[in-house]
Amino acid sequence: VEYKPSDQISTWMALQFAPALVLFNRVSTMQSLKASYHACMLNIVPLSIYGIVLVGLFFVSVFVPIVGPILVFPLVYSTVYMAYTDIFPPQNQSAEAPTGNPAS
Repeated sequence: VEYKPSDQISTWMALQFAPALVLFNRVSTMQSLKASYHACMLNIVPLSIYGIVLVGLFFVSVFVPIVGPILVFPLVYSTVYMAYTDIFPPQNQSAEAPTGNPAS
């Protein structure tokens, strides 16, 4: 079986947010894969820019060995979580911001 780059990108898109969807949103595995793929397709431009920046960071971390484990890996994990919270906002938040005045 020969894999093309488009197959690898499609697989990455399906797996990008699937674990977080299963963990935080209690979605089934197939639903999480479909939702992750759909979210990546809707956000293809920002995620492509993000991928280019990550390739640059990983390239730098090859030449400076301590940068990868200490700086790049935590940065990748935190930015993926931030992207997840931006694309899939929590369901229990109301549309109105609290006013701070319980009497009104």
